[in-house]
Amino acid sequence: MSDETIGSANPGSTEQKVHGSAGSLALGLGLVLGGAAVLYLVLGLRLVPNEAALVLFMFIGGTAIVVGAVQLVIGVYQLADNVDRMAKAVLNRESD
Repeated sequence: MSDETIGSANPGSTEQKVHGSAGSLALGLGLVLGGAAVLYLVLGLRLVPNEAALVLFMFIGGTAIVVGAVQLVIGVYQLADNVDRMAKAVLNRESD
């Protein structure tokens, strides 16, 4: 096994700089879909008879959608950064 395959042993290796974009994407998508489901159940199906509870559920659903959208944008940025790093590494490897 060569030194190139042991990336975690090197302190400056690319493995330690790569962002975990899958977690951010999954969290963002889950929050957006969950918030949309809450708003659909509350506003579309009128499942909450109390006016105060309706406002609370609308706030929770809207907040989940906004936070999920931000998290989704962060995940897409991290994914694009990872793809860019991989492309640069392939191009550098081919030029050597």
